Amino acid sequence: MNINQNFKNHLWAVQHGTNLRVRLENEVASLYFSRQYVINNILVSSTEDTLGVIADTLIDYLANSTYLNDRKIRFSLLLEKERYTEASNELNVIIGLTYDLPLNLQEQYNDFAVLAQILITTLQMPDSLSDSLILANVPFIQSIAIQEHHIAKAMQNLYWNRQDMYRNIKYLYPMELR
Repeated sequence: MNINQNFKNHLWAVQHGTNLRVRLENEVASLYFSRQYVINNILVSSTEDTLGVIADTLIDYLANSTYLNDRKIRFSLLLEKERYTEASNELNVIIGLTYDLPLNLQEQYNDFAVLAQILITTLQMPDSLSDSLILANVPFIQSIAIQEHHIAKAMQNLYWNRQDMYRNIKYLYPMELR
């Protein structure tokens, strides 16, 4: 029987399970998951590190990453370590990595960057001046606070309690992108 070789290959693939490409894609996804798992474990262990060596090492390691999740982790660590200039620069990198996301998420990340910049500025100012900066930005903060699902939704806490805001920075990202 004269059957096309391509058709024979398809039949063979269906009969014997996944093909090489699917197996390779699964292996790459598994490696990415394992990498993220290790990074998250290091992040958790950095909270118990009194010298801050683990957090500094993780910040240095993630500096060359092109993954959005890695950069968000790095931003949070920089903010916790009160390295505000580097955190501001990291916001620009995060915005640069959102080019392949849908437009609505890109806009939300831009809003997040603006609000995070307000947060960074208020953390560097005395309380009397930072309150006036927050009050000056109330319309913008409230416009985000009234939206049901927004990346920067948790930033509404800035309006009420700026002291605890840097601890909750990880909740500023949407669930599907954490």
